[in-house]
Amino acid sequence: MICVDGIDKSFGRRPAVRGLSLRVPRGAIYGLLGHNGAGKSTTLGVLLGQVFPDRGTVSIGGHDVFTARGRALARVGAIFEAPCFYNYLSGRRNLQVFSRYSGRVSRTQLNAVIDRVGLTQRIDHKVGTYSHGMRQRLALAQALLPRPEVLLLDEPTDGLDPEGIADFRSTLLALHNELGLTILFSSHLLGEVEKICTRVAVMRRGRKVFDGDWRADAAGENRFTLVVDRRPEALELLARAGLITPPRRADGPLTLATGWGLADVNAKLVHAGFGVRTIAPRPRTLEHFYLDQRALAGDTPPPASGDAAC
Repeated sequence: MICVDGIDKSFGRRPAVRGLSLRVPRGAIYGLLGHNGAGKSTTLGVLLGQVFPDRGTVSIGGHDVFTARGRALARVGAIFEAPCFYNYLSGRRNLQVFSRYSGRVSRTQLNAVIDRVGLTQRIDHKVGTYSHGMRQRLALAQALLPRPEVLLLDEPTDGLDPEGIADFRSTLLALHNELGLTILFSSHLLGEVEKICTRVAVMRRGRKVFDGDWRADAAGENRFTLVVDRRPEALELLARAGLITPPRRADGPLTLATGWGLADVNAKLVHAGFGVRTIAPRPRTLEHFYLDQRALAGDTPPPASGDAAC
């Protein structure tokens, strides 16, 4: 449904996206992950035709975003950066005003969308009285008005409290199940992405470093956690004995070598006089997977205020 081929984009001398290619299957919920400044928002801006790449092509539903923009974006809804509304107008009036840019919608369709996002009781109140969570629901309603086949969501749960995050997640999953939407979901909340997405792309300094089913990639890797005195010496001993695969970094993930178990590792360390404080299987969570990608990349991202900073 979404095809990105060889996208490069720089702002001045700073490269924001480099050689990015993605394939998002129809009906997938696809997570886009990365540190601040990794290129996530720039990528979504390119998909929406708001940021022009220096090179590369982008298509949605088989239509090129830049040569056939109307067709490519006709069935796309988005929450991109901070949604803006007229605070002095009601939620309903805001939706009526903004929907005129993409075509009028019937009262029946408008009410159906309002009901889907759970705003029926407050839709005729001024947006200035809305909580942050209600504003995000209104933004989702606006994104649904064109009857989209694709939703592009840029940090849609940013700033929500735990209850608001859970409500938004439930609404998103219900919409996906009922409408069969293709969703590209950018977020810093790895726990939420883990609950929603199976396929993810991980970006580092503008480049894609992983793309696929993170659970399948992690399957079969016998990772474990080890807290031990004199850790560098302990890892050297274990690697020399062939019990572990040497990590690329001293603080990187540990993997048992084929044929060995945690009991073997523990016995080796205790026999050599090391104080083992913790040794346990490492749960396969998206957070661990993401941090492993950072360790394997061998770098630490620089602080950044946003993807589009020049």
